[in-house]
Amino acid sequence: MSSCLLPRTSKRLDQALEELQLTKDALDRCRLNYKLMKIDEGKILFYTGLSASAFSQLLEMIKPAAKFMSYATDVPEDFAGQDPRGRPRVLCVEDELLMTLIKLRHDFPESDLAVRFGVGQSTVSRIFSAYVRCMYFTFKDINIWPSRNMIDRFMPDAFKDKYPSTRVVIDATEFPIEKPANPDVQAATWSNYKGRNTFKLLVGVSPNGAVTFISPLYGGRISDKELTKRSGLLELLEPNDTIMADRGFDIASLMPEGTGLNIPPFLGSRDQLEVEEVVETRRIASIRIHVERAMERIKNFCITKFIPAVLCPLAEHIIYVRTFLSLFMEPLVPPPSPSATSSVSAPLQPVSAEAKDGSCGTAPAVASDAA
Repeated sequence: MSSCLLPRTSKRLDQALEELQLTKDALDRCRLNYKLMKIDEGKILFYTGLSASAFSQLLEMIKPAAKFMSYATDVPEDFAGQDPRGRPRVLCVEDELLMTLIKLRHDFPESDLAVRFGVGQSTVSRIFSAYVRCMYFTFKDINIWPSRNMIDRFMPDAFKDKYPSTRVVIDATEFPIEKPANPDVQAATWSNYKGRNTFKLLVGVSPNGAVTFISPLYGGRISDKELTKRSGLLELLEPNDTIMADRGFDIASLMPEGTGLNIPPFLGSRDQLEVEEVVETRRIASIRIHVERAMERIKNFCITKFIPAVLCPLAEHIIYVRTFLSLFMEPLVPPPSPSATSSVSAPLQPVSAEAKDGSCGTAPAVASDAA
């Protein structure tokens, strides 16, 4: 009798397992995951801002550290070489990275991402914080400041004809933040230009539109001149290099010996500019269009359109990562030859231990005074 029941029981179990698998597949199709999304490269580009190949490149870059990092909030710098601690993982590394990039790009609420990925809201928060820190420390070990030869090799014709000595084009950008409770921090982050509390960043862009310098984060009170002085950019210049900037960067007195500065002419007390000065202003503005496009790429990450107080301690990492990610996008200016494949592979080189910034992992540097 029992021997007759065994085939029936086995058949029922197989049917139940098949139904469970179908249910699981249906649930997988209802939530976001990399396995299904990579079939449609357009979806990856929409949700993350990166192409499928760029996503894969980023994944391979951070995967060794991501496998061993901890989600515990009290150990923010425990990465590669450590045993994973804290709660067990719910998602694979690919889905965790996907979630983080979607948060950076679109700033969906954590409750929304929890539903999309089928996890708890607290899990979304822990994953996002951990991956932002992981990418930050990984990116900080990469030197994005290209050599003079590299700059010349990829320089567009417009620069070669008029400003061949240009090493970097700089611009400052500000990020609105929630009004701090501390009065001293309120004063340090108040921006007269924006009329609100902000963090301020100096970004350097090569003539072909690739980000080559990312400063630490400062309070919005700091002037462009003081920001440039404190950023460390001037120490990277070599003899015969020139910086191109907007007229707000009155930094001629700070320039190292043997270097130069190209900014539009000032009107001063005059009623109007000379004809030659008008031509120069228009020429610089037309060439700086690549910088404006590069800054627009950076600002397309919605998470920094307004930084709430809860994210301010992580703002230094978020903004650095978001700015660095623009290097994974297609070059703004087509390379001069087929040998130049992308703006990521060529200029990036490991930084020596001596060259690393000792302030890695600290809270945003807030300027105590303005220049």
